[in-house]
Order: sequence, then C-alpha cells, then structure tokens
Amino acid sequence: MNNFIEKLDWDSHFFGFKVGRIKLQTLEQPLDLEQMGQSDYRLIYVFSEESLDLNAFYSQRINYQKKLKLTPEKKEFVGEKHPAINLATSSDIEQKEIQDLALIAGKYSRFSLDPMFPEGTTNSMYKAWLSQAMENSTHKIAIYKEEEQLKGFIQYQILEDSIRIIFISVKKAYQNQGIASALLDFVNGKALDLKKKTIEVITQNLNEEAKRLYIKKGFTIASKPYIYHVWNPIS
Repeated sequence: MNNFIEKLDWDSHFFGFKVGRIKLQTLEQPLDLEQMGQSDYRLIYVFSEESLDLNAFYSQRINYQKKLKLTPEKKEFVGEKHPAINLATSSDIEQKEIQDLALIAGKYSRFSLDPMFPEGTTNSMYKAWLSQAMENSTHKIAIYKEEEQLKGFIQYQILEDSIRIIFISVKKAYQNQGIASALLDFVNGKALDLKKKTIEVITQNLNEEAKRLYIKKGFTIASKPYIYHVWNPIS
C-alpha cells in the first residue's frame, strides 16, 4: 500500500532538495519503503505515534498544549505587564545578540542531532525563523531586557484559535532565574487578551529542563510522536 507523501515546500526551498512527510496513525498502517526509495524525495520525515523498526535516525518530540478559559478569576491577569518584557522591534531582531541567543534553543533539535545534515544547519534554520518575525505579521518576538542587557526572548505565532510558541531561549548566565517562566506568562497574557483557546509548544523528549518548565506552567501532553529521517541516495 502506497503512503501519501506530502511535499514540504518551506523545507525543500530551505535545504535546496525535495523534502516530504508521511504521517502514520497506527502500526497497522504499513510503511512502503520501496515507494519511498523510488521517489524523487531526497529526505522524507516519517511521523508515527509509535516507534518503528526502521533503520533511520529518529527523535521523539513532545507536543504540549495549555487550554485557556477566560473566567472572572483570570480577568485580572489579562494583559498583565512585566517591566522587563516588551515586543521586539525590527532593529532588535537584526542584532547578532538575539540571533546568537536563538541558537541556544536548537541544542536538542533533530536537525542538530541528525549527522546527515551539515554543521550549521540548525543555526541557519533558526535565523530564517527569526526573519519570519519581521516578514509575517502573525509572528511576534518578546524580549526580556534589564539595564540594556538582553537576557532572553520568546517567539510565537498567532493562529486562529491558539498561539503557537516557536521557541524560547534564555542566556546561560541568567537561566534558573524565572525568566523563561515570565516569558511564558507574557504569552499567556497575550493569548487571553486575544481570546485564544489554547497555547501550543513543542520540545524534544531529550530536553528535560523544558519538559519540567511546561508541566509547571500548566501545559499537558497532547502527543509524543516519533520522527524518522529517511534519506534517499543522491541520484
């Protein structure tokens, strides 16, 4: 049985070769390796809710979700301000300091861990994601800055019914000081202001610190998919 391969335009454009995705819902849905090998895709991501007997690099990510409900008790927190947190300007985003800080978030990325990707791939990818905040009005960046010192930031996307956190990063010297928690509270306030139903965020299963933070802030696990990278030889 053939698997539907969805072409990923952004990934294909960014990497310079054709990238696709297959989503398997259950182990009963067979994976057609012959079809994948004969396709013109250089790389296919295989998403599965269960682990597969597949000789390929894989990582497991965790999709977290926080459901919001604007109750009378919560109204006092809507739009709550933190003196050190503000939305970033275009000049903020263009600074090398914030670009370097973004790279911290890529430590556990599957694009960093898969040896088939050349060194620096994650760095280039995260810088491209940062540039989206300047080009796309639905993408926002909030920075945590005290005494002209950038200490952390969070990038998020405003969707129809939710806010999706793209990444959050805090300088090593300022970690474990409540900065990441404050940035999440900022986004929580924005979501309530905009009357969104949920906040979504993804992290890798290897990132124990992030997992503890999201659970502490009221997020629950929505799914834990395995993601396999199936590479085809260069023809």
